[in-house]
Parts: sequence; structure tokens; C-alpha cells
Amino acid sequence: MSIHKYATPKGETRFRAMWRDADRVQHSRTFRTLAEAKRHNAEVVLDAPTASAPVSRRQMVGAWLDEWFASYSTEWSITTAKQRASICDKWIVPLLGETQLRVLTPKMIRDFRSQMKDRDASNNTCNATIAVLSAALTAAADNELIGANPCRNVRRLPHHRDSVDALSPLEVERVRRCMPTKRDRLIVSMLAYAGLRPAELVALEWRHVGDALILVERSAQYGVIVPTKTRGRRSVPICETLRS
Repeated sequence: MSIHKYATPKGETRFRAMWRDADRVQHSRTFRTLAEAKRHNAEVVLDAPTASAPVSRRQMVGAWLDEWFASYSTEWSITTAKQRASICDKWIVPLLGETQLRVLTPKMIRDFRSQMKDRDASNNTCNATIAVLSAALTAAADNELIGANPCRNVRRLPHHRDSVDALSPLEVERVRRCMPTKRDRLIVSMLAYAGLRPAELVALEWRHVGDALILVERSAQYGVIVPTKTRGRRSVPICETLRS
């Protein structure tokens, strides 16, 4: 791998980067600045083959995602597994599934993200997708299928969260009055005045409700009761409005 400076027939300075791929085929590319040439070479290095790399380096992205799920998903929550599966099925596999792991570069990841944007994906969706792809490629690097994770040099797109206005007590009471049963009114009160997440409320039992506190230690995910999102426990005071 090398960079050569030369002058065009018009006297302009250019820089030619030269390198060999994993099959020892010579390649070259011209850049206007030395910085661009060096950045390109740095990206090529990320995909440089190692002597210890197995033959499975030629594995496709889609095939690796299947292996990654089979090996690692037991460590994830049900929600995380379903979210990652959805992202892989909708975005990664259709656009990158038939690409070899070993040829991925930061530029290819950015091009993949641009394809997502062309399909009307939001910045938030792009960031979430690259995060899932990055996790899969980190595992691939750990298994020596690639030299390094090419996503690590890809910056997140700017994303601004939409502000959410909390309901006032008056608005909450209007909602409660519209509920057809006492149980429905209680659900609205628990969400509004105790600040429980819907999944936490579903997992709640009467044994968790004391005279002054509600113990939150469980959550419901797709019909299965599991620990809370943070795997912690917290106590929620029962305010006078909720008590009544």
C-alpha cells in the first residue's frame, strides 16, 4: 500500500493511492489531496486480511447475521431480539445481505446508509440500523472473520427528539372520565400519577402495592414477565390523587 504524488498534464497536483486486495490484485485510485488519499488507505487497512483469518472470511453478511443471532441472542432481552430482527429483515439483509463481510469498508457503510435515506428512512432509523450492524460486525471481528468493524468510523446522523407535552391533572381526569370501567380508570391513574411504563403496569401484582409505595421490579415483554428494562427495582410513592 502506497501513495504517490504526481502532476496532471494541466500542472495540477494529484495523489494516487495503490493497494492490493485479499486476492493480491493491484488497485489504484486518484485523489485531489493527500488527506483524502490517507483516509482512503486507512479504510482499506480496516479490511486488510490477517494470516490467522479462516476461509469463512468470504462469508456473506446475511449468513453471518443468522449465525450472530443464533450465538448471541440468548443474551438479549425479548424486545431487543425482536427489534434487531426487524431491522435486519427490513434494511440490512435486503441491501447488504449478499455482500461479503471481508469487503465492507466505512465508505460502503455510508453508501448503505444513503440507500436507506433514499428509501425515506429517518435519521433515527439510520442510526438504529447502523448500531445493529455495528454490533454484528464487532462480533464478526471478535471471531476473526474481518480485521475490524468498519462501522466504528461512521458518525451518527443528527437527530432531534420531538418534545412531548405531559398531560395536566385536569386533562388526565378528563381522560379518566371517558373510561368505561373502574379498571380502565385505574390504569390511566397508574400511568399518569405513578409514572409506570405500560409494560411495568401489565406485570404488576397486588403484592407489589403497599400502603404508601408501589414496588416496580418486573416488566411484560410479548406475554413474558421479565425484569425491568434496567434490571433494577424502584419504589414509587402513592400520591394522594392516586390513592383516592
